[in-house]
Amino acid sequence: MPVIWLGFVFLACASPVVTAQEMTPPSVEVSPEELAEFRLTWYTEKETIPLENLVTPAGIPFNPQAVAGKYVVLNFWATWCPYCAKEKPSIQQLYQENESDTLTVLTVSLGEAIDTVKEYMESNQYTFPVLVNTDNSMRETWAPRIPVSYILDPQGSIIARINGNKDWTSEQAVKILKMVIKGF
Repeated sequence: MPVIWLGFVFLACASPVVTAQEMTPPSVEVSPEELAEFRLTWYTEKETIPLENLVTPAGIPFNPQAVAGKYVVLNFWATWCPYCAKEKPSIQQLYQENESDTLTVLTVSLGEAIDTVKEYMESNQYTFPVLVNTDNSMRETWAPRIPVSYILDPQGSIIARINGNKDWTSEQAVKILKMVIKGF
């Protein structure tokens, strides 16, 4: 009996305090292997990404209340990033096919001039919402490698982080998004 107690104490003390960790998804519709392949990390503690200091390509400050009450696929990227460019057509399609009262897409261009982002969006005919973090202040904490996406719950808390470029229209991505929204 004392050995079991010591083992429990060791596990409780040895567990690192982290804000995000791998864990079993809230539903069995998606296997842990599929989540690992998709490079999804579940967040187990409430954490939010500050969106208050971002601006639109028109130079208008973003109001986070604009997405309150919706699940948000929040994607960090840059115009110069080839992996981001590869991902953008599927983000456009995800936005066009799923924009609703329940889900929206929001992208953040990091460290670029507003005119650069505006020109990129226009030349590629992208219509998904884009915000600009001109001073690149969000890069170190939220997007040290891009592209990276977060799924936020309707209260703005992070549910999951997804590293790397994805085909957001793939069967796997659609299945994972449905599972996340249904599971929370």
